[in-house]
Amino acid sequence: MSVVRGWTLNWIFNADMHSHDSMTFISYAQNFEDVMLWRALKHVPNGFYIDVGANDPEIDSVTLAFYQRGWRGLNIEPMRQYHQRLLAQRPEDINLPVAVSDRAGQMHFYDVPDTGLSTFDPAIAQMHAAAGKTVHQHEVAVTPLAALCAAHAPPDIHFLKIDVEGLEKAVLLGMDFGKWRPWILLIEATRPQSQETSHDEWEPLVLQAGYRLAYFDGLNLYYVADEHPELLDAFKAPPNFFDHFALRPGHAYSFPLQATEQKQLRAETLAHKVLGELRHVEDRSERESSRLQRLLENTTLELQQLKLDRQLQEAELTRLRQEAGQHIAQIQHLNAAVHQAQGQVEQFHAQLVAVYASSSWRLARPFRLATRLIKNPAGFIQRIRQRFIKGPAVAGQGNIAAAAKPVDPASAEILAASGQTQEPLRELTPGAHKILRDLKLALRTSRSP
Repeated sequence: MSVVRGWTLNWIFNADMHSHDSMTFISYAQNFEDVMLWRALKHVPNGFYIDVGANDPEIDSVTLAFYQRGWRGLNIEPMRQYHQRLLAQRPEDINLPVAVSDRAGQMHFYDVPDTGLSTFDPAIAQMHAAAGKTVHQHEVAVTPLAALCAAHAPPDIHFLKIDVEGLEKAVLLGMDFGKWRPWILLIEATRPQSQETSHDEWEPLVLQAGYRLAYFDGLNLYYVADEHPELLDAFKAPPNFFDHFALRPGHAYSFPLQATEQKQLRAETLAHKVLGELRHVEDRSERESSRLQRLLENTTLELQQLKLDRQLQEAELTRLRQEAGQHIAQIQHLNAAVHQAQGQVEQFHAQLVAVYASSSWRLARPFRLATRLIKNPAGFIQRIRQRFIKGPAVAGQGNIAAAAKPVDPASAEILAASGQTQEPLRELTPGAHKILRDLKLALRTSRSP
């Protein structure tokens, strides 16, 4: 066993990591479906598949050979025992314990253990029960295939395999072929345990979705998307010598092998598996390297943008500082002007106070009053009345008292010059009489030669 293991590892690490033809293709599928698909798609590195009704992860598996070569995909299998095996043997696949239909909800599922004949069709389940097979009924969750694609599938789906024992039409109705375009469709097209075809019920949906019939292998129909006509040539002939394939040990069509041949085949199978995993790791490393490179480029651009933003902010800060300096200089200049104006005001005020306090200002007061009287006698008298007239007397006694006060000739003369009567003069305050005396003095002075 150690010799075989050593030979296998030596063979792996000396093989061309990118040449799929350097190793014998091991077929696991029931009817050579994987051979036909590999013939058409072997040029695709690390592709993606969807297997609706995946069943066992190894026995009769259409996808295991692809998984061993670095492909990954979505396996949909509602049977508990097969789903558990998928989880154990396909850890890098997406394995869902649901069923697929044209609507979401719950459906009765008829489990025929260890047969691959489980179905949602009660008539088919009854037929299996009548044939003596064990049938268990239970509820399973169902969801449209388009919803699963939206949640799990990449843009390119390289092949979609459907094996649902009578539920093909509902599966196709739940798929959005306008958005999701598998390159190849592989659909079981005969009724369970029979060569009677059943594709008339659902094939129009496939043709209307933009697919053309490529091949019938007696059990399945193969369809190629209209946008990939280059794949049609791969389906011109059935599996043959030029496909360089071998059947897995224990395959229904395999001849019993000698012990040495079995060891060699197991070694090659292990080599396929390890090589596929190495390719997958290499692909993940490349994707991670690309992601890190993009992250580095984005970070560099962000740093450059931050540097530019900082330069712009520093330039804006410099400009604001210059403007602030100019404003401060203007404020200082205005403060100086204000101080100067305050000094001048204080100087003028002092001068005015000095003028008001001077003897000449007091001596000239009568002449200023006389000038005002001469220019506007009526207005002058009115201002004197507003400023110096006494308040009203009680019950008319003030008028009697005022009438008893004599009006001197000088005051009468002033009133006559201003067009006023003598009556208002009787109500003047002592201050107003002082002003009149000053006016009399000014009049006398102005009349003297």
